[in-house]
Amino acid sequence: MPTLYTTIGTQEKIEPKNKEFFTLSEIKKLVGGYFEIIKRTDDNKFIIGNEKGRIKMLPLNVLASSIFKVKLYGNIVICDVTFFD
Repeated sequence: MPTLYTTIGTQEKIEPKNKEFFTLSEIKKLVGGYFEIIKRTDDNKFIIGNEKGRIKMLPLNVLASSIFKVKLYGNIVICDVTFFD
């Protein structure tokens, strides 16, 4: 199940509106703008965040950064590759 990690330290299970695949506008809304996708090789999941999170000075996402061992800024979505068409 996809998870949204917020900058205030919460995590929430989320799902696409159509229950199958996320649309570009859904992801943009979740991360606050245009996004980038990082594919994790160890578990076949995507880390999705605002593509200019650091440049826009979005808050450091402490929870997601500590879990994934990389600095992540703004809201972060983690999901399996199967949630994209």
